[in-house]
Amino acid sequence: MIGQGSGCSQLGALIKKRLLIYSRDKCGLICEILIPIILVIIGLSLLQVGWLTDSAAYDLNTSAYPGPQRVLFNENNVAPTKSQFTPQ
Repeated sequence: MIGQGSGCSQLGALIKKRLLIYSRDKCGLICEILIPIILVIIGLSLLQVGWLTDSAAYDLNTSAYPGPQRVLFNENNVAPTKSQFTPQ
């Protein structure tokens, strides 16, 4: 009867196999199942904290940045080429 089982029986066999492996390896169960669930719960609970979500809106403007920047080139830093381009 190899290969003659239905999809549900194959899925059930895979689940049984996974549970058997987890029963032998407790650390794997904790690292793959319990810790991610705990981290998701902590993350979702942080969304409910008022002081994180009720902060004031920030006004974005460019006045905090310095004026236009100049980029200085030195002819010694540019590799010589045969083109007509010269750094200025």
